[in-house]
Amino acid sequence: TQDLKQIAAKNQKTNPVMAFIKLLSDIFVPLIPALVAGGLLMALDNVLTAQDLFGPRSVIQMVPALKGIEGMVNVMSAAPYVFLPILVGISGAKRFGANQFLGAVVGMMMTAPALAKGGFWNIFGMQVHIQSYTNQVIPALAAVWILSIFEKWFHKHLPQAVDFTFTPLLSVLLTGFLTFVVVGPVMKELSDLLTNGIVWLYDT
Repeated sequence: TQDLKQIAAKNQKTNPVMAFIKLLSDIFVPLIPALVAGGLLMALDNVLTAQDLFGPRSVIQMVPALKGIEGMVNVMSAAPYVFLPILVGISGAKRFGANQFLGAVVGMMMTAPALAKGGFWNIFGMQVHIQSYTNQVIPALAAVWILSIFEKWFHKHLPQAVDFTFTPLLSVLLTGFLTFVVVGPVMKELSDLLTNGIVWLYDT
């Protein structure tokens, strides 16, 4: 058994595909309970709102007293997916060796309600598109990886007297700037292309 473990560990180090799969597993497996809860709550919401399931009318149409409960269930079911970047930020920060609370902050920045209004930021004459990253996985994963690089670098190079204050500040500031200007838009486009490709394969 010990020999098999050593062989598996060696293959993981030499096989980048397996190493990448292991990385994704370490990040997303802890999120499964939250995603399962959200998915089952969505199923319950569909049971309450779907027509032709128990009759020509939906359950909440037949029992109007359940409408408030359905609205509450709908909010519960959407939460894990709308704020998925926060969950990815926490789990990804742990895997990459960064502060999990800073990872959560990065996810919160990417799902901030102010981003939903759209528009543009004028950054030294450069127009930066304002867009929300709710429900997004790949942009959040890239952002928290960048956070881990900055945080480790500042921990290593800043004097201990200012490390506690300025490492979080500079790590979040630089990560946020790169995320909104470059990483977020590029990774979101990649994510959309991947999603459209999967949908196309399914349809054809």
